[in-house]
Amino acid sequence: VVGESPLLAAIKQEAEKKATAGKKIEVKTAAVADDFTSSQIVVIGTKDLPELAQILKKLKGLPVLTVSDANNFAGFGVVVDFMKDDSGGGKLVFAVNKMAAKEIGLKISPDLVKQAKKTFG
Repeated sequence: VVGESPLLAAIKQEAEKKATAGKKIEVKTAAVADDFTSSQIVVIGTKDLPELAQILKKLKGLPVLTVSDANNFAGFGVVVDFMKDDSGGGKLVFAVNKMAAKEIGLKISPDLVKQAKKTFG
């Protein structure tokens, strides 16, 4: 997790419950200047566009899933962007950038794409 994200607590809680192929899921916090290119998933907690650009530049061409909660970062190249539904009720929805997913070799289920509030690419 790079920066501060309200998703961090939930991610840590889920990671403690689950293991993948017998391996513990490790959640680390990082700063924008850190090297996180060995990660499989990077949650981007910053809302700052120049910081986002730095992170995406470091990850360019790497098979790393990017996730944010910035409400518009899918449009800038983040694969999944969580947001609160603007119709009220506090429901959590998401946007998907299909082109960014394809660039890292990730195939997103058509059913998942249909559930997205917004899609890019």
